[in-house]
Amino acid sequence: MAPIVTPDWSGLDVRTPQGLPDLPAESGVPLQEVPLAEAQRMPSGGDTQQRFVYSTVDQHGEIAASTAAVFLPAGEAPEGGRPALARAHGTTGMGDNCTPSAGSRNDKVLVDHLVDAGYAVVASGYTGMGTPGLMSYFNGEATAVSVVDSVIAAQKLDSVGAQLSEKWAVAGQSQGGVVALPDTLNAYVAYILAGFREAHPEVDLSSVLTPEGRRVADLAETMCLDEMSENLSGKVLSGLFNRPLREVPGFAAALRDYMATPTDGYDKPMFLGHGLTDIDVPSPIGVALNSEMWVRQFTGGNEHVEVHRYPTDHSGAMLASVADSTPFLQRIMG
Repeated sequence: MAPIVTPDWSGLDVRTPQGLPDLPAESGVPLQEVPLAEAQRMPSGGDTQQRFVYSTVDQHGEIAASTAAVFLPAGEAPEGGRPALARAHGTTGMGDNCTPSAGSRNDKVLVDHLVDAGYAVVASGYTGMGTPGLMSYFNGEATAVSVVDSVIAAQKLDSVGAQLSEKWAVAGQSQGGVVALPDTLNAYVAYILAGFREAHPEVDLSSVLTPEGRRVADLAETMCLDEMSENLSGKVLSGLFNRPLREVPGFAAALRDYMATPTDGYDKPMFLGHGLTDIDVPSPIGVALNSEMWVRQFTGGNEHVEVHRYPTDHSGAMLASVADSTPFLQRIMG
C-alpha cells in the first residue's frame, strides 16, 4: 500500500481562500513567509530556509497564489549576493498534500547538491498545489510562469532578498516520476486528463470519458503520485474512454496549446540532459523517437544550446547530468 502523504505546512497553510493573504494586482509579490519545518530543510543549507507564498498568474490568466521554498547555503553571502537557481520539480501529484515544500519533495539529493555548490535554490510548488485552484499538470506555460514569479518574489523577501544577486537560472526536470511503468504512465495520463479538463472547460472532455474515466480524473485532482500509481495498477487505459479523443470538437488544438513546448525563440544559454532509456514521458509516436526529434528541432532553432545524452532512464538523467550541469552553471553564472 502506497503511503498517504501527511504534509507539514511549516505553519503556513494557504490551501483555502480564507487562509490566504489578499492578492495584489501584480505577480511576483511575496505575501507571507515562515521558516521551513526541520524535516523540509536541506542538510547543506544555513539558518535561512523559508517557505513562502507569492502572487503569480494561473492557467486562466488570473492573478493567483503559489507556494515555494527557498534554501540558502550556510555562511556569508559573497559580494554582490548569491546567484539564485529556480528549481522546477518533477511529478509529485496534483493535490495539495503533494506540495514539495510541505514534504513531497522527490529531488532532495539534487537540491542539496545545488545548495552545497553555493546557490540559493528557489523551489516553486506550482500554482494550485497547496493554494486554491488546481495545478495545471503538464501545462508548460503555466508552470514556467510559476517558476519565474517565484524568483522575482524571493528577491523581495525580507529574509533573503538582500542576499540574492540579480543573476538566476532554472534547473528543471520533466514532470516525470520515480516508480516503474506501466502504473506511473497511467498516473501521468490521469493527471493530464484532470489538468486539461480544468484548463479547457470549453472542450467537452467528459463526453468521451467512461464513468471509470471520470472517477480516475477526479482522483487525480487530490492523490499524490505513489498512491495514484498504486490505485491504477493493472488498469488498461482504453477503459477510461468510450470513443476516440479526436472526435471531441476542438480537442486537438486545445491539447497542443496546453502541452506544447516551443522549439525556438530562446535567447539564453541552455543545458539539455537527455536519458537514452527514458520511457516515462507519454508520447503518441514512441517516446525515444519523439524526444530525439524534439531535441533536433530545439538545437536547430537556438544558439548556445549544450546537449548531453546519458545511458539512463527518466529519473536517472538529472543526477547523471550533475557532473556536466554543475560546471555549466558555474560558467553562465560567473
